[in-house]
Amino acid sequence: MPALPRVREHSASPVPSIGRDVSMQIEVCRVLCIFFMMYVHVSPGLDAFEAQLGGVLGGLKTVLIDNLGRASVPALSVVSGFLVVPALLRSGWLALVRERFGTLIVPMVFWNVAILALSLAIFHAIGARTTVMRALTDTTPLGVAASRVLSLDYGGATTALNFLRDVFVCVLLSPLLLSGVRRAGWLFVAALWATGLAVGFAPLVYRPGILMFFTVGMIAAQRHGRLALPTAVTAAVVAAGVAIEFARWRGWWVPSGGLARSADETVRRVVFSVLILAVSLPLGRTAAGAVLARFEPPIYLVFLGHSVAFMLAWGAWQKVFGADLDFPYVVFFLLAPPAWMLLARLLWGPATRLPPGLQRLFKGKASRPGTGRRGSRPLPAA
Repeated sequence: MPALPRVREHSASPVPSIGRDVSMQIEVCRVLCIFFMMYVHVSPGLDAFEAQLGGVLGGLKTVLIDNLGRASVPALSVVSGFLVVPALLRSGWLALVRERFGTLIVPMVFWNVAILALSLAIFHAIGARTTVMRALTDTTPLGVAASRVLSLDYGGATTALNFLRDVFVCVLLSPLLLSGVRRAGWLFVAALWATGLAVGFAPLVYRPGILMFFTVGMIAAQRHGRLALPTAVTAAVVAAGVAIEFARWRGWWVPSGGLARSADETVRRVVFSVLILAVSLPLGRTAAGAVLARFEPPIYLVFLGHSVAFMLAWGAWQKVFGADLDFPYVVFFLLAPPAWMLLARLLWGPATRLPPGLQRLFKGKASRPGTGRRGSRPLPAA
């Protein structure tokens, strides 16, 4: 079966359909992206241990955080834009917005409230002030609702979930974006990227890269019918990225100034998001891809709950080992994401037996027990 038929302007039904290969690629990509993204948010973060860890910290931070971790949001943004096109053409804008509000905003609000409530409970029980508690200082109740719960200013209590706020705004703008893609193609995308790098899109979209990569996903669905670039192009992009990384490591390339630094970060994200998307396609056809696909059903729950899980795990770790450690923290840092993924996989079965309304609150959609095999359900955009 072809991965995704090209959309032709004269077609009687211009709605692209997602083939099995692309579906597998998206599943694997989502698992890889969220796994690596979690390393960016492991409490309290590698930066807090820079003096103790030295070279070990530098290597871990470069590979897991600066490259693979921070490339995950662009790759997921591309996937989101790719999936929005057939959903928009098939269901219409209003139905799409209603559906994405339920899968993006409702669970974002739930987990923001959950981490606020948990932080308050910890403070009143043992007097510990979490990062979330410190962020509530001098904040009015209205400010808490607007910023910490609804993330209107990108200040959500669960920092990682601010991504969902921007993706939802991209969904709101999707008819305009699709019109630009159809009329001007890659010229429209280039103009959008130039605007994002130069001035950004705040307060509409606070992280400009999300909108920029979202439109790349839209044009991939509308114009090209696939998520992976040709092998030669992928190899060239990755080789350029490795060369730039080597130059940075040797001190030959040190970007200075806001625009240069922004362009440098964008290039890094482009390179590694291309790599993740490219690897996901062949990996999906292997035994390793089949193993990763077992984690795809609960992977959105993994993303939604990882900040809460890490906060609790870090608190427990400090009780046993203390906070001022060097090498043992590396163990915690490396094990926290896979441990949470395994726990979420174990919790997935019982979670699907909860009332549908409760499921929608904490994981965006209601699932029936026994669902979740490859190809058995639609893929959400985030």
